[in-house]
Amino acid sequence: MFFMDVDKQVIETPRAQTCCGENVVEYAELKYVKLSFIPLFPFYTHYQTQCKVCKSSVEAPLSRTSLLSIFNKFIGIIIVLFIALYFWQDYHEDIAKEMDILKLPQKYDFYLIDNNRFNKVQSQRSEFVIAKVISANKDAIEIVISNYIYSRKRDLIKAIRLDTLVFDDFFSSKSQFITLAELNALYKEEIVYRILRPFNYTLFGGVAVRPTMPEKLYKGYNPTAINQEGIRSYRNNDFVEALSLFKQAAEQGDAWAQINLAQMYRDGEGSKIDNAQALHWFSEAIKLGNKTAEFEYQQLCKKEITCKL
Repeated sequence: MFFMDVDKQVIETPRAQTCCGENVVEYAELKYVKLSFIPLFPFYTHYQTQCKVCKSSVEAPLSRTSLLSIFNKFIGIIIVLFIALYFWQDYHEDIAKEMDILKLPQKYDFYLIDNNRFNKVQSQRSEFVIAKVISANKDAIEIVISNYIYSRKRDLIKAIRLDTLVFDDFFSSKSQFITLAELNALYKEEIVYRILRPFNYTLFGGVAVRPTMPEKLYKGYNPTAINQEGIRSYRNNDFVEALSLFKQAAEQGDAWAQINLAQMYRDGEGSKIDNAQALHWFSEAIKLGNKTAEFEYQQLCKKEITCKL
């Protein structure tokens, strides 16, 4: 954890002035506030010139510690501020995008929802679901809710990465209508806490919408039974079993299993992190014409010195 604290530093600088046959020393005491080990800002300075032999104080020096020295000491706060500014700007850009989507909902928008609050149920167990817009007009939207419930928000992102949004059994067959006023209220109350719109049919690198293109361009798109069994094991946090099943399906030429296997090697799930294996299986999926694999390969390749795009 990070804690605020006060610390000080004493800077010794020899001066040409002498006393007792020795050069006197200027002491500059600098007190500052720090966050853990990162100096943030100074709030007190004190200068004293003293003889090292007789310990007597000499007339206060005219010179002072340079601003450059102080700047170098507190460069940490500048870095922290720049990082904070970056994340602040990124956060507000995401909010602005979500507000734009909220104003004009479209088919195939997705909402991440706090299920307990959405259904007005009190429970000690956190529940989160994914909703998909299947129709929209100027007054209301029609949504379907996922059949799968997640206990952690990050698990929803993992599910999206695994292409589960395009599986036939992922969403309920029963739909419900929500007016735009109700949707805005749900978003304001953070019951709908995230609004997503796919780009190039994908979200977070996973396929979110089935492409409307000729079959020959996505031949082999539907996952095999072994791959789906691997996904079920993954949802149950049985990563070793999921890895084994994905590998079986991948070796049989299932491009989506190859991607799932590569992602697990990349993230160190079910085995140690193995980027070489991840790149290999992404590459195999690319050979089968999978665009998601191409995107994932490029992202990982940028982090590997030995990888060539």
